[in-house]
Amino acid sequence: MFKSIKAKILLLSLGLTFFSILIFLFSVSFDYTKEKLNDYSAELSDLENLFLKDAKTIKDFIIYDLNDPIFSYTRNSIHYEEHKIYLSGAEKKLKLLLNSEKLENDTIKYIYSRYYSLINDIDTLFDLGCKNGIKRKYIKKETYQLAELLKREKILQPSAIVDFYNQETDFQTSKDKVSYIRFKEQLKIINETISDNQEISGKEKTIFLDRLQKYNNDIDALHKMDMLIGVDLNEGLKGKIDNTLLEINSLISKSTERMSEIKERLIFRFRLSFILISILIIILALIISFRFSKRNTYRLSELSDHITKFIKSKYTYRVPLKTNYINDEIGKLIKSYQILQSNLIDHINNLENIVYKRTLKVERQKNFIAKQKEEILAKHDELLIKKQIVEHQNENILYSIYYAKRIQEALLDDLNNLNNYFKSGFIFYQPRDIVSGDFYWIKHINTGKTKLTYFAAADCTGHGVPGAFMSLLGISFLNEILIQNKVISPSRILDALREKFIMNLSNSNGNGKGKGISDGLDIALCVYDHKTGILQFAGANRPLFLVRDNQLLEYRPDIMPIGEYYKEYKPFTNNEINVIPNDKIYIFTDGYTDQFNEENKKKYTRKKLKEMLLGNSSEPIEKQADLIKSEFLKWKGTIQQTDDVLFIGIQLN
Repeated sequence: MFKSIKAKILLLSLGLTFFSILIFLFSVSFDYTKEKLNDYSAELSDLENLFLKDAKTIKDFIIYDLNDPIFSYTRNSIHYEEHKIYLSGAEKKLKLLLNSEKLENDTIKYIYSRYYSLINDIDTLFDLGCKNGIKRKYIKKETYQLAELLKREKILQPSAIVDFYNQETDFQTSKDKVSYIRFKEQLKIINETISDNQEISGKEKTIFLDRLQKYNNDIDALHKMDMLIGVDLNEGLKGKIDNTLLEINSLISKSTERMSEIKERLIFRFRLSFILISILIIILALIISFRFSKRNTYRLSELSDHITKFIKSKYTYRVPLKTNYINDEIGKLIKSYQILQSNLIDHINNLENIVYKRTLKVERQKNFIAKQKEEILAKHDELLIKKQIVEHQNENILYSIYYAKRIQEALLDDLNNLNNYFKSGFIFYQPRDIVSGDFYWIKHINTGKTKLTYFAAADCTGHGVPGAFMSLLGISFLNEILIQNKVISPSRILDALREKFIMNLSNSNGNGKGKGISDGLDIALCVYDHKTGILQFAGANRPLFLVRDNQLLEYRPDIMPIGEYYKEYKPFTNNEINVIPNDKIYIFTDGYTDQFNEENKKKYTRKKLKEMLLGNSSEPIEKQADLIKSEFLKWKGTIQQTDDVLFIGIQLN
């Protein structure tokens, strides 16, 4: 029955399968037990966390809510409600643990009993806290009325009344036995004073003493309630609750530790059993393999030698086998090999003929490819000529753009104009492309009566060549408005500038809201009166920063552009600022704050800019220019500049 190799291998496989199933079942049993222990430990851990959270909530309830007068009347407490939620969760966990594994059943039952004791103590503390707060307010009111009565009847001196108030306040605040005794002694002195007072009639004296005795009784009741609640966290009900929580958490921690010990023992037993079974399987496999290989190695070795000789003959010589055929798998293998040997020799002969024919075909394809190569080289030369034409056209376009840059730079004011009219200043101007959509504008007017300096930082729609065209329009319109009006406020200049942009760039019928070009610019515009020392500012989406005495003041712009706007057009706001010598003024476009960082790909932001300006506010304005530029370049790193950048800083005389 087991003479064939297949049957022997099948028997061996069945034996290995049987042992594998045993290991698998053993592993499944181990995993199931381990999973149960892990679940039990997780539930214990969750229960411990719930009680820890509840302990913190109860402490907050004692510290905050019990001392809150509003709580006494409303009986509303967020911490008490949270405590109920935590206890509800703890109760579910305890019931779940009692109904699952019986590993820590006695401990869980004991925790369950302590849990109900904790609920009763906290509910008692809740009710006593409400009553205590109401009682305190009542005593506070009685104190005031009694003091006023003693003062009105001139039974006590004003200093004694003040001392009475102080002692009552100390008793209400401290809640301890020392303050209670001192206050009782004070009441005793008042009692003796009333009793010894000869100016009070007997009937009035009786009324005073009865009222004082009632007040005394109220103080005693409040003190007794305080002692029952507990002044500190380790006294009274507070201490009892705290001890109960500590005891519960200690029991849960010990149970968790015992679960860990049980898991470790289980893992050790599993590993030992697994090692023993594995050793047994290896020994059996070695014995069976040795007996099996000894019987079949000889025939396989002879077959291997024959194959080697056949390979050395370059698959052309038929070598006869001496091994007798046995009707098993190796015997069938030898017979099949002889058939394969004969077929292989025939196939090799046929293959040589096929290779010869295909070699001729490859030669013809090679000649065809050589011809195609010549055609590709000709097309390559044609493309090189076209590339040179494109490069020449590109040079002409770049020349035109650089010429446009010279025109734009000629229209921009000289930095010296800024330093001629102010104590010092700088302009950090860095276009993203060759030409820029940002521009600065500086004009000085001296009519004798007035001495004004206008300066602005503007950001036109777009950048590069389109932005540059818009900047030329902006500079032209500003010069035209100033020439026509001579002296005009920044807000009126922006109103006029908006009208010109809408009129010149819109195809509407005059209402400024047609289907024309919806481009324009954002701008911060200032005028400084050198005689009055007043700085006026108006902004379209661009603010003004003023740094004075290590403080930064931001003057916000109107949130609308110079150009078409989807909302109703409103006049721009004119801001008058009383400046003082050495004030530093900063206006800028959004290219600085919108620049992305090389590392985190985040924008620089206006908040970071404020922090940088305040941090460097003590530095001279000339050095600030270098710091602002180096900060921008460091933030940008090697990535492409996001937008055109314009930053103007001025220090007033």
